[in-house]
Amino acid sequence: MTRSDRGLLAEAYANLDVRPQPNAAAIFEALKKRGIAVALNTGYNQTIAESLLRRLGWSVGREIDALVTASQVRNCRPLPDMIRLAQVRLEISDPRAVVKVGDTTFDIDEG
Repeated sequence: MTRSDRGLLAEAYANLDVRPQPNAAAIFEALKKRGIAVALNTGYNQTIAESLLRRLGWSVGREIDALVTASQVRNCRPLPDMIRLAQVRLEISDPRAVVKVGDTTFDIDEG
């Protein structure tokens, strides 16, 4: 993606009506009450991802425990670099303790 493409994408998302998936916040809250960490990972860069979180009213340390973006890792989906970085940030050494939830085949391949 070129710098120009990223600028167009950022502009498009600045005007997008952003809403969470139904029940997402309730699920995050239920998981956290059970001591289960919630990390979001995205193929977007840090700037766009943080903008989307702000528009949802979500933040790291409140609704979610970690945010990992494509701009923070060498390889994006379907390689598992973002999951591994989330594991490091959340101090989860055993990959069997991680569940990946997603809505694309790239998400499933990453997991």
